[in-house]
Amino acid sequence: MKAVIINKYGATNELKLVELPQPSIKPNEVLVKNHYTSVNPWDYKVRNGSMKIITGNKFPKILGTESAGVIEQVGHKVKDFKKGDRVIAIAGIKIGTYAEFVAIPESSVAKLPDNVSFGEGATLPVVASTAFNALHVLGKIKKGDEVLINGAYGGVGIAAVQLAKLAGANVTAICSTQNIKNVEALGANKVIDYTKENVYSTNQQFDIVFDTVSNLDFNKIKAILKKHGVMINTLPTPKAMLTQLITSFSAKKFKSINNNPTPENIALLAKLVAEKKLRVIVDREYTLDQLSEAHQYSETGKAKGKILVKI
Repeated sequence: MKAVIINKYGATNELKLVELPQPSIKPNEVLVKNHYTSVNPWDYKVRNGSMKIITGNKFPKILGTESAGVIEQVGHKVKDFKKGDRVIAIAGIKIGTYAEFVAIPESSVAKLPDNVSFGEGATLPVVASTAFNALHVLGKIKKGDEVLINGAYGGVGIAAVQLAKLAGANVTAICSTQNIKNVEALGANKVIDYTKENVYSTNQQFDIVFDTVSNLDFNKIKAILKKHGVMINTLPTPKAMLTQLITSFSAKKFKSINNNPTPENIALLAKLVAEKKLRVIVDREYTLDQLSEAHQYSETGKAKGKILVKI
C-alpha cells in the first residue's frame, strides 16, 4: 500500500511517500480502506519533534489521526461491523492514517451515515470532537449561556460556533475582518474583529470562554468571566495544567482540553452533519503525494476550516 512516513523528526521534507505491506488485523480489529484523511496541527507538531516526549523515537512513523473509508476485512471477534461498511476511523496518536489502509480496533470506529461524504466524515474525530468535549464536557454548556469563541473561523472554532448555537447559547465570536460574514453565517450573535477591538476591554460577561487558538491570557480573561465562568483552551502545556490546578479551588476556572473522541460522540456528530445541523467547511484538499505542501499550509496557522487529504 501507499503511505507517507517519516524516518526522523524534522521539516516537511521528512515526509516520504513509500510502498509498505498492507497491515494485518488482530481478532478485534477491522481493516479500513481509507478514502480521506486530514491534516491537523498535531500532525506537524509530531513531525517536527515537538511531541516526541509522547510519540517516542521509534521509526518509521505514519502520521495522521483520523480518516474515513470502507471496511475491507473484519477480525473474527468483531461484532458490530462487516465488510463494506462506511466508517470513520478514530486513529489517535499511535495509529497513522496517512495511508491507503489502516488496521484499527473496532472500539475506535464509528459508522458513517450514507448521506455524509468520506471527506466530511474524516474531519470529525479531531476538531468537531474537540469542540463538543470542550463545550459539553468541560464547559457544561446550557441554554442561554453567554459563550465567547476565539478563533471562530479555524477548524475547531467553526464547529464550536455551531455546536454552541445548537445548545441554545448566545455566541460572541472572535475572528479577523475577512471572516466576519463567514462567522455570522455559522450563527454567531455578535462578532469581535480582533484587528480592531480588544477583547479584554469588552463590557460583556461570559459563562464560557473557549480559546481555540490558545493565545488569550487567563489573568485578563477573568475580568470578563461571570462569577462561576470557565475559560477553556486547546493546548495542555505544563503552564496550562498548573493554571487548571490552581483555579480548581476558585469560582472562575481555567481548563485545558485533552480531546478524547469516542465512537458514540463521533456518531452523534456525524448524525448532526447528516441532518444538516452541523456544516463541515473545507479550506483545501491535497493528495498523499502533496502532504509536504499540506503541512506547510497547516503551519501557517491561516487555514479556514479543514485541510483534507484524498487517498
